[in-house]
Amino acid sequence: MLAEAGLLDGRAASTHWAWADEFEQRYPQVALKQNALYIDEGDILTSAGTAAAIDCCLHIVRKDYGAEIANRIARRLVVVRHRHGGQAQYIESPYRRGRTRTNSTPRSTGLSGI
Repeated sequence: MLAEAGLLDGRAASTHWAWADEFEQRYPQVALKQNALYIDEGDILTSAGTAAAIDCCLHIVRKDYGAEIANRIARRLVVVRHRHGGQAQYIESPYRRGRTRTNSTPRSTGLSGI
């Protein structure tokens, strides 16, 4: 929405890795930083998805209220205080496919009600 409205023209921005190629094609006037979790351009902040939005929010709290408050919030959310690195942290496949374990039935049964 921000890019569509022209508010990101001439600025750096981040977006979800799955949309990066399309974003660059549609908004060539935006300096897309594909590996950034979030970008702080002062009056406009962009993030690279839901988890990155949490990182961005903690960044805002850290700037406005200090690291101690941001760290306490992160602890409450059970997230890392400050993630270093880019979007390469995503998990393509969180489990191994094609393997079955003898104890998988009780686990599957226990999770079926969730």
